[in-house]
Amino acid sequence: MSLQAEQDDLQERDPLNPIKSIPYPVLSTYTSIDDVVNLESTVEVPQGRHLGIFGTCNMFISRIIGNGIFSIPSSVFINCGGNLIIYFTVWVLAAILSFFGLYLYLEFGCLIPKNGGTKNFLEFSFDKPKYMTSVVFGGFTILTGFAISSALIFGEYFMFSIGFSQDFVANNKWPNHIGSLTTLLIAITHGISLKTGVYIQNTLGVLKIFIVSIMSISGALVLLAPHLFTHDNKNIGFPPLTDLPGSLSYSSLSTAFIQAFFCYIGWNMVHSVTAEIINPNKTLKLAGSVSLLITLVCYSLVNLAYVRLLTYNEIVDAGPLLGSILFTRMYGEIWGRKFITFSIAISALSNLFVALYSISRVNQEIFRHGYFPFTEQLSKNWPFNSPFPSLLVSTFLTIGWLTLLPPGNGVGYNYLVSLEAYGSQIVLLFVAIGIFVYKWKHPNLKPADIKSSSVGNAFFIIFSFYLVVTPFIFNDSGYKNSLPYFPSYYLMTIILFSFSFLFWLVKFQILPRIFRYKLVPELYTLEDGLIIQKWDKIYS
Repeated sequence: MSLQAEQDDLQERDPLNPIKSIPYPVLSTYTSIDDVVNLESTVEVPQGRHLGIFGTCNMFISRIIGNGIFSIPSSVFINCGGNLIIYFTVWVLAAILSFFGLYLYLEFGCLIPKNGGTKNFLEFSFDKPKYMTSVVFGGFTILTGFAISSALIFGEYFMFSIGFSQDFVANNKWPNHIGSLTTLLIAITHGISLKTGVYIQNTLGVLKIFIVSIMSISGALVLLAPHLFTHDNKNIGFPPLTDLPGSLSYSSLSTAFIQAFFCYIGWNMVHSVTAEIINPNKTLKLAGSVSLLITLVCYSLVNLAYVRLLTYNEIVDAGPLLGSILFTRMYGEIWGRKFITFSIAISALSNLFVALYSISRVNQEIFRHGYFPFTEQLSKNWPFNSPFPSLLVSTFLTIGWLTLLPPGNGVGYNYLVSLEAYGSQIVLLFVAIGIFVYKWKHPNLKPADIKSSSVGNAFFIIFSFYLVVTPFIFNDSGYKNSLPYFPSYYLMTIILFSFSFLFWLVKFQILPRIFRYKLVPELYTLEDGLIIQKWDKIYS
């Protein structure tokens, strides 16, 4: 049975349930690395199916709730002009958009039951011109495969927790240097001992539960017992709903939406551990919805605490340190500034471990396809049986950006968050369009077991399109969303996509036509057993 027939059979039986096992046939029966990767993904994992609804919810919440809620709301509030109605509307709409996106991914995963998620959705929907989608998406993924936000937050919160002043932390490059050094040490740890790196990140990840609990309790306390905190803020209370202390524009509003939506990102990793989930159809649908609902409640409570305890100017001045300033206000110097802030720093460290680990795996899979130079060197598990070369790519990208970013109260951080979030929004826009394209190409397709709303998908497309084009129509980069000597974040995103497109155009179109050869994929096995793809030139 061919791989495609096996996958078709899989879809008929249970779209989200990988088949029990497939015997490995002769390697030559497969023509591309995709066949090998997809074959590997259908093998039942050794640990079996052990994630129920509770475990899957924990996984979702851990991936969704990161450093963003402590560092990004300041920029969102500023971009909303400091108006409460607009601010909370942005967060609620971002949550609604995330719900639509979750069900979009669940249905797409049923229609294309292969590990890979976004990559597969784009490649199956936009398969012409040949290899263009794969190269453009892969190139952009590698170029934006950095962990700058977690590294910066760790540096800033760590320095603030050990006694450095807010002004010193906000206007000094020491957080960048600490983030760079930490990134390098984590890369070395993952590269030398994979088990040690995973053990450390899992141990640190336990703090995420503590942080989420503190978030919820703090927000509830501010609402139910605000008098507990009046010792440090005589003017405690919500500002008038119609207040607009800052500036507001279409461009800044779209940036606020993009940044708030970025705080919910994590639901799009829904297909990464399908093989470990019990009854994945039912579990993913319920756990994903519950996790997003819990996240919305937590975010709402914390945001209420921000605007009730801190003034507009305090939120502006806090920048990425907003979470620390809030907890210091609530719990004092010892518990708030030192203990809880240090806990947030450790949580950021955990996110940095996870981010570098995940990015290295994604980079390795992209390098295995052979689209880019130095495929063999960058995809191998060397020298300690771990993807150290691909890990170093993301590490040096992160350190490079941290070195270039200037100090200045979150200016660099907000720019990078906007850059990451804007790129993700473009990709998600094409995924949403892709599900309609894929259904149009396959009119006799069996309906998916999990259905997304066509109205919801259309809303997702329209709203994402608005977020993507608004910065170009209303040429206003907004407060703290640009850097000196750098293109605006949306222009930088387009430049990175364009660079990947030009690479595809030159390698797969222009050079083959000029020198009259055809690129043919061939599979090779490295010394460690990893199968990669190279492109041989067949001259006519």
